[in-house]
Amino acid sequence: TDTISIMSYDGTMADVLIAINGVGGSTINANAAVIRDTDASDTGELRYDITPTLSGRLEVSFTRTATGPTAYIALLNDSGSTSSGRSIVDMNISSSAFSFRDQSIEIPAGLVPTPGTLQNVVITWTAATDADRPTVNVTIDGVALPAFTSGGSAFTESDENSGGVGGVERVQFRFGSNSGVAESTDTFTIKSYEVFSDTAGTTSIFADDFSGYSVGDSLDTDNSASPYNGSTSEAVVELFE
Repeated sequence: TDTISIMSYDGTMADVLIAINGVGGSTINANAAVIRDTDASDTGELRYDITPTLSGRLEVSFTRTATGPTAYIALLNDSGSTSSGRSIVDMNISSSAFSFRDQSIEIPAGLVPTPGTLQNVVITWTAATDADRPTVNVTIDGVALPAFTSGGSAFTESDENSGGVGGVERVQFRFGSNSGVAESTDTFTIKSYEVFSDTAGTTSIFADDFSGYSVGDSLDTDNSASPYNGSTSEAVVELFE
């Protein structure tokens, strides 16, 4: 509350009491999915599976710590593999640089990860048929990168699975590796994301800002309310500050 003195046109003074009641007002969602890699037998991961989609769009708001292993944003076909050029997109996010598996993409100077600060990535993909390699476009913080074709340098004409052919079936956020172990303070944070079945982003398939969970909720299958694939590991809802 506060009191303001005002004067009317005839010179009369009056005090006006102002009270601001926050009850019923809008709230800011501070939840996020936080991924760690402290298990020596598995990679930290948050994975959501979709119906095979030849053309689509992914929008992600994320950050990571300044220490720790590489984080990844990956879009995969039914092979579920990132090896031998099978990934449609496998975006690598170290503490200081962006890169893409099997792709030779020049990242503009100054476009780097900013640990502790949210960044936004938009990825679109388009494949004519389930036997074609998708064309991929990536925008980081509003900066568009050169388009590329899935598979890149690892594409092998004689390998029908090479090149990440067809549509996206898995949306994957990974941190670390199967054999490595990071400190518990090293994290990859997904604030929100949305997947669309068109490149314009008009038809949503799935979205999550983690506001529907309580802090401390696991996103693995040990939480029956979690919609995520069983490959999810060490992904927990926490407050993002």
